[in-house]
Amino acid sequence: MYSVKYLALATLMLFTPLFSHASVLDDLARQVAVLTEQVQKLRNFYSAQNGTRLDVISNTDTTSGSLVTPKPVNQPPVIASVDSSAMIAASFPTTIAVQASDPEHGSLTYRIWWGDGLQQPSPSATTTQTEPTFVHVYPTVGKYMLTVEVYDAEKHVSRMQKIITVIQAKTYTNPLSTSSCSDLNVFYDDVTKTYYMACTGAGFGIRTSTDGVTWTPSGRSIFTNGIGPTWSNNVLSQYVRNKKNWAPEIAKVDANYLAYVTVNSPENDGGKLDGCGAIAVYMATTSVLGPYHDALITARTPGGAPLVQKRCDVVGGVIDATYFKDASTGAQYLAYKYDGNAIGSSTPIVIRELATDGIHFKAGSVEHRLITGGPKDETKYEAMSLFKHDDYYYLLYSNGTFASTYKINVARSKVVDGKYTLKSDPVILQAKPDLTGKFFAPGTADYFRFGDKEYLYYSAKVTDGTDARMPMLEPIVWQEGWPMIGNGYPSENPVLAPLQ
Repeated sequence: MYSVKYLALATLMLFTPLFSHASVLDDLARQVAVLTEQVQKLRNFYSAQNGTRLDVISNTDTTSGSLVTPKPVNQPPVIASVDSSAMIAASFPTTIAVQASDPEHGSLTYRIWWGDGLQQPSPSATTTQTEPTFVHVYPTVGKYMLTVEVYDAEKHVSRMQKIITVIQAKTYTNPLSTSSCSDLNVFYDDVTKTYYMACTGAGFGIRTSTDGVTWTPSGRSIFTNGIGPTWSNNVLSQYVRNKKNWAPEIAKVDANYLAYVTVNSPENDGGKLDGCGAIAVYMATTSVLGPYHDALITARTPGGAPLVQKRCDVVGGVIDATYFKDASTGAQYLAYKYDGNAIGSSTPIVIRELATDGIHFKAGSVEHRLITGGPKDETKYEAMSLFKHDDYYYLLYSNGTFASTYKINVARSKVVDGKYTLKSDPVILQAKPDLTGKFFAPGTADYFRFGDKEYLYYSAKVTDGTDARMPMLEPIVWQEGWPMIGNGYPSENPVLAPLQ
């Protein structure tokens, strides 16, 4: 397109010395201007045929006849992708994220046609905004043509279309069961393709599920016939023997199923420190359902022994064992809480590396303090769950009174056994103000993955006066590197089931 123009200018410069009359030079300059105008008309025609706008530019100063640098042509935005939720369900919010950029690094405006009820864009069902993320609810199942347009400041536009399939999804509603399950722990067995839930109380009864939502009592427990370790001091006057057992945690190490549980400590100062805890480890070799036995029964300790025991009168004993295996290193850890609030002392959560068998601590390993709570219910830290997401390790923990003011909080660290930093507002799940919701006292978090979907199991009470702490489940979403639970309150409406 520019060759005619440049040839004319080159001819003008080459033969200028041969002309002695100024009128001849003026005539040539006018001819160059005419050629420039014709070239621009051709360019504009080409632009109109291709649906893009090209700015009018001049390559010649018609006053002096000298060359000027062409003005760059504004390019339309580039749409890299239009990403939607992995599963789009009727009557549930779905998120559409547009990845786009402007070659001139300017601002962009987004417009989306949702295509509700139509196979083509519908002007009556559009949304325009300056942010690249959209949320929409499709009311019915079907296929819809989603159309996204991205505009730059010069109103140049790029378009991308995507067929959206909306399905009728499986849902669940909290609570998962009206039968109490405090301090719950959920474990999935790759061998049986079954989910298992263990609960506080008696012998740690085990429930089973095929979908992680609907649970059935198995009739089996970690403690056979409800009888715990012989070394545990469960004979205090106000407790029925073997009823003071809480916070089970099931894990699979090699081919064995291990259960870390809290029981009364053998050292109880003659009953003055009722409920002081120690941690036992039980083992089953054939099934998650057992039978289990004290894993530390040896020739040296024929009656078994605690895995973790601390002075009741000094630190209040230990409770709430939490198993964690670091997939990036293969190392195994056990976290637990110093139950200092029982004696008016602080409540640190510590972690220590386990040996490869999971029933002893690694030789030379030591405890590392993760976070430290206060001595009272509203400041104590306990009932935790540990997991890794991207580059951080996250610690979910409860504080408050489990019967009334419990809530779930979060802290994180770049190092599994390093110091954890609390979120500026650490609470991620709590009761609605003034107990206006259906549930209250959410606590005892248990992080769980269904494939690439992250969920949180926990226990909560119902405001109708039922005393039970019922099993609950919420999907986890992420915001600026922190896990979030919906609107921060236990869900009361149907929720998308983790398995579809």
